[in-house]
Amino acid sequence: MSLLLLLVTVLNGPPATAGGHAPPAADPDVIREWNTIATDTIGTNLGATRPSGQVIIWHGFVSAAVYNAVVGIQGDYAPYKWQVRGPSTASPEAAAVAAAHRVLVTYFPASQAPLDAAYAESLARISASSAKTQGVAFGERAAEHLIDLREGDGRGAPVQFTAQPAPGVWRPTHPATSPSSTPGSADCARCCSPPRPSSVPGPHPRCPRPAMPGT
Repeated sequence: MSLLLLLVTVLNGPPATAGGHAPPAADPDVIREWNTIATDTIGTNLGATRPSGQVIIWHGFVSAAVYNAVVGIQGDYAPYKWQVRGPSTASPEAAAVAAAHRVLVTYFPASQAPLDAAYAESLARISASSAKTQGVAFGERAAEHLIDLREGDGRGAPVQFTAQPAPGVWRPTHPATSPSSTPGSADCARCCSPPRPSSVPGPHPRCPRPAMPGT
């Protein structure tokens, strides 16, 4: 959610300039619109009993791609694990739409028809121009980078549960002894957050107890 707010702030803020050319004005509502589309798409594909961890992962992928597409043009913030900058004259609005659409279609191909319809509707509200064409191209590029970046990140790795039954130990769900949902998420490479620390500090040393009188 914080990344969504940052994206809206970026589009609302003053545009960066490069070579004396400012990028076209953009409507921040497109971020909210595609955040809602992402929520609906993820929910439709994962079902009513979807694990919350999966929802966060897919939303993170969409938001990261859109973020890179927008800041790569406006230049107000550092992109996420990407050093590429788009044309300063490109439409960040068109880039955001293209990036969100490409990520969602890639991971949820069963929803391509409604996603394509929403994509066409969003782009139709942006006036045809070279800025729009440039924005779409850069948004696609940002999405492809995110997809490549997350390839083989461990989110779908098989995990075999071998712990012996004991008090406090999780057991396969009764009565079908169903396995846990997306156990590979625990080892999935982090997205949009600092890496795990290489070491964990030990416990804080205790202060010595004061000596009791007469001891």
